[in-house]
Amino acid sequence: MWDHVKQFWSAPVFDEDEGKSRSAALLNPLLIALFGIVIVGAIATAFIFAQKLGSAIAVLFLLGVVFASKLTLQRGWVRSAGIVFVVGMWLPLAIVTVLARAGSLYAVSFVSVTVVAGLILSQWAALIVAGASSLLVLAMVIVEGIGYEIPILFPSPLAANWVMLSLGLAMAVVPLNLALRILSEAVSRSRQYVTELEGQQEQLQTLVQDRSRDLARHTTYLRATIAVQDVVAVARDLEDLLARVVGVLSEHLDFYHVGLFMVQAVDAEGLELRAASGESGQQMLARGYRARVGEDSIVGAAARSREARILSQNDAGVTLGDHSDFPDTHSQIAVPLLVQSDLLGVLDMHSTESEVPSSEDVGVLQSLAAQIAVAIRNAQLLQQLQAMAERERRIRGELSQDAWMRFLREQPDLGYVSNQRGVFPVQESISELDASRSEVDQDVAYLTVPIQVSGQVVGVLEGRRASGWTAEERAMAETLGDQLNAAVERARLYRETQQRAARERLLREVTARVRSSTDPETVLGTLLREVGTIFGRSTFVRLGSAEELGRAPAKPQNGEGSTSDV
Repeated sequence: MWDHVKQFWSAPVFDEDEGKSRSAALLNPLLIALFGIVIVGAIATAFIFAQKLGSAIAVLFLLGVVFASKLTLQRGWVRSAGIVFVVGMWLPLAIVTVLARAGSLYAVSFVSVTVVAGLILSQWAALIVAGASSLLVLAMVIVEGIGYEIPILFPSPLAANWVMLSLGLAMAVVPLNLALRILSEAVSRSRQYVTELEGQQEQLQTLVQDRSRDLARHTTYLRATIAVQDVVAVARDLEDLLARVVGVLSEHLDFYHVGLFMVQAVDAEGLELRAASGESGQQMLARGYRARVGEDSIVGAAARSREARILSQNDAGVTLGDHSDFPDTHSQIAVPLLVQSDLLGVLDMHSTESEVPSSEDVGVLQSLAAQIAVAIRNAQLLQQLQAMAERERRIRGELSQDAWMRFLREQPDLGYVSNQRGVFPVQESISELDASRSEVDQDVAYLTVPIQVSGQVVGVLEGRRASGWTAEERAMAETLGDQLNAAVERARLYRETQQRAARERLLREVTARVRSSTDPETVLGTLLREVGTIFGRSTFVRLGSAEELGRAPAKPQNGEGSTSDV
């Protein structure tokens, strides 16, 4: 039961409307104070006041106002409860003021009701109460001014004064205390808000600094990525690519040393330092520094696990740098260079900062390492393709050279001369041609352009003129020489093709003639005749056992025919 009573006299709270909750918090204490005054008034009416009827009526009226306003408030009708309270207070005050001649005390009561109306309802309600109070007093002044005497309901002015004073004080003190409490709470909340705001401002500043640092780091990584892409585009070979990559990472990232280890071709467990930045790195390159996969070092551990490894000066029992070449190293990170599951090498990076790179930084470095690994693999494939192309070119040149040597041996005096008489083949030897050149006037200017096929000189294009040769004519002659190089090679290839086709055709014909007979002697005779016709030399064929074949072969009878020994 006590819980219900306590809940009834507690101020309701409206979570969805803070203004209603504040008005209810102001009105509820006034109702409690008024209820207390009513109880005291009831006791005074019973034992003290002489005018018991008027006092009882006032007490019952105020009690009704309290309960009506409280019930309305508990239902959530805060504004209606405020109206009931203000009107219920103003009416008895007006009656007491008129019928009890309360004197100047009515001013305190009316001012208090006006303040309460402004706090609970609105400024318009305060204006209405103030206007009604002023009009009431003005009406009393007018009535007394015309000589009309208002009857006195309360013969005891002291009792009326007490009622007016009590109501006025209650409606003045309670709102004042509430206002002071609200003000104090507002100040406390303001201080709390200021403290929270300062904390949020510090957090915001820290967040801005972190975001600025992250942005700067991301910008640095982006620049490094773009720089690596530029290096990949302009690198001439694998060694140039490695040196440029190390320089870019050392320049754009916060690492005072960057080393690039490559897996050795002859030893899959060996890691050779192929590029490095800084003076210490160059000294290590000069010494031919190497590491091993899986050895007790960060580079070997990264190569073995195929994952990035990080060491910091704060790690207990850790020796940074793997050697004494880097005394300023406070943190070190090794990132493997992987293409799918193939290990190409390891990036070894040293920093003077003790702060360990974040997981995001490691992810960016791994992306850079993947990009570098792909570029290295492409450079390796390009080197292999170039080596294969060079080997093919060399083999093709050797074959072409052998073919041209055979061709020139077969036709040693192949050449043509163009003069005023026309174009005719050269029938004299090279020495005689040189002699004829020496007999020509010494003032004649010569223009000589070599004819080359696969880097081998196979002929000479020579021109003679008494007036000399201009630069444009020399350039044109060189262009014609280049075209002639390709033309003579095509002609030789065409001739070889024709000869090969003729041989294949002749072999097919011989094979067809040999296969046309089923008699062994006829087959052998036909074969020997055809072969002798082709080669123009004596040939023989012999059939027999292994012992007989071990003897000296029979000699042909003459240089034109053939002998068969069966």
